[in-house]
Amino acid sequence: MKTAREEKGYSPDQVARDTNIARRFIVAMEEEDFAVFPGDTYLLGFLRNYADYLGLDAERIVNLYRNMKIQEQPIPMEELLQGKKNRPGKGMILLVAAVLVILGAGGYGIYTLLSRSSGQAAGEKVSEGDPQALSEGAGSRYEMREEIIARRFTEGQEVAVYLTEETVPFTIESISDRVVLRSPAGQVEVGLGRTVALDLTLDGRDDLAVELQDIDSKGRTAVLRLDRGVGAVDTAVEEEEMSTGDATPFAGSTSVEDRQQETLIITEAERPEPFRLDVLFRGYSLFRYLKDGELREQKYFNKDDTFRLDVTREVMLWISNAGSFQARIAGQEVDLGGPGVVAAKLVRWEEKEDTGRYQLKLLPLY
Repeated sequence: MKTAREEKGYSPDQVARDTNIARRFIVAMEEEDFAVFPGDTYLLGFLRNYADYLGLDAERIVNLYRNMKIQEQPIPMEELLQGKKNRPGKGMILLVAAVLVILGAGGYGIYTLLSRSSGQAAGEKVSEGDPQALSEGAGSRYEMREEIIARRFTEGQEVAVYLTEETVPFTIESISDRVVLRSPAGQVEVGLGRTVALDLTLDGRDDLAVELQDIDSKGRTAVLRLDRGVGAVDTAVEEEEMSTGDATPFAGSTSVEDRQQETLIITEAERPEPFRLDVLFRGYSLFRYLKDGELREQKYFNKDDTFRLDVTREVMLWISNAGSFQARIAGQEVDLGGPGVVAAKLVRWEEKEDTGRYQLKLLPLY
């Protein structure tokens, strides 16, 4: 797995964001440190998901793990040497089995009574792929030091997010059919399966992406996926930014050979014409655009979201996860990159010197 990841140029943090598997579990799978997993059910699910993400045979990976576990089990030498002479008789086996059945039934009854009295119902379930999720009382404080976590939170709970130079809290204010969050920037709502971004430091840059993965409105709990990597993505996008016009010397060319990308000619016409950008998002992505040098927007999109933009002259695009960005420009499908790739592109009309006609080009920004 590690070899396949490195060949694709993916970092563990990037894999964690794309697969929703915590970074420490990604590293643990690669290093075969299976003791950190809470159980085989989670581990087998993670192995399959990570293998699929890397393009490996998931069943082969799972079988390799199972074979490894079989080889690690000690040989029962004592039982083999004793043979049949010390085996209990049929009567003793039946007696022990009966006692175990009685004890099991009694234990189950006690467990059921305790569960009902404590009010812990189906709402306490943990979402798949979320072994760390815990329910804590309202008013409790959770300290987020990880890059990415997914866990169950309770209405009224405070989350302290550790940023580079400070710790900033936000509160899960209410949980019903959606979750209401309150941060220094104010109040924001998020629906099931949706993602919102929080600017916790009020510096105009998002610090945290919050995805609502599961909700129990009766128990007033919800599973939230918190991702501090959105700040790193935002910084990477900022470094790519530039204005239009004469101040774009790095559109379409670079002096670094291994960064060179080809320019794509989308269409050709007698004169520049307005064109349309249609996007279908196949996964979570931050998308920013600068349209005709005037209108600048930044939004967060989830899987199956769509977006349409009408452009007069040119548009600059910045995408945090190019593999999720299925786009059509002027009716033509274009590919902007693979999963986890931060892409920066410029789409504009340029005149052909030899014919005087115009070409709509997709240019890389460096």
